[in-house]
Amino acid sequence: TITSPGTGTATLALDAGTVLNVTGAGDHILDDITLNNAGTVNYATDTSPYNRLRMQNGAVIDNAGVFEFKVNNYVDATGGMATFNNAGTVRKTSAGGTAGFQNNGGTLGVSNDPTGVIDVNSGILNVGAAFSNAGEIAVGSATTFRRLGGFTSSGVLRGTGAIDVGSGYALTNTGLISPGAATGDTTGTLSILGNLIESSTSATEIELGGAASGEYDQIVVSGAAALDGTLSLIMINGFVPSIDQ
Repeated sequence: TITSPGTGTATLALDAGTVLNVTGAGDHILDDITLNNAGTVNYATDTSPYNRLRMQNGAVIDNAGVFEFKVNNYVDATGGMATFNNAGTVRKTSAGGTAGFQNNGGTLGVSNDPTGVIDVNSGILNVGAAFSNAGEIAVGSATTFRRLGGFTSSGVLRGTGAIDVGSGYALTNTGLISPGAATGDTTGTLSILGNLIESSTSATEIELGGAASGEYDQIVVSGAAALDGTLSLIMINGFVPSIDQ
């Protein structure tokens, strides 16, 4: 447990190049502490609910570096308010399973800031807490970013996995949706599990590299879709559509 030593919140700073490995048995508690991370935090305990990184009583993590889930477990708020601000990269690489953020007796707020990237490389990254997105969320193939109850995104949503907001709830896009990966084979299918609302300020980019399956982007919505905003069709790989396509 790291606790503020007196009146006011203390600060623990991890400089660029510094690595903090969160490992071992037992709770790992931030109590009324601000952790400023410009390095790398590897969350690598195990899957036990008794071996978690817990935040309480005003604890804050300001991530400008890398925060990596190497285990399928949660960062949770266990008492009072807690905040996780991401201006760097939050990455899930733990095999399969579910990891993420949740309320557990406290109230956690998770913010993905304009320079922030949430990169889901495996399984499910779940946010069971208040959430806002002004940065980028990238979901790899067969992976899911989950925030049940819906959320509004003013940032960028991309990838070939799924954004899950739950049946009957909506993802409201006021930013950009761009299916497919950012590099390599950039065409792909982005799935929205729930409803999709494209606002008047939203933008959607669809790449067209051919008429065959897999040569063009798709957005597949399991619920209802309300479409507005700007649609941009981007021709790639020299593709020129014919009149009948």
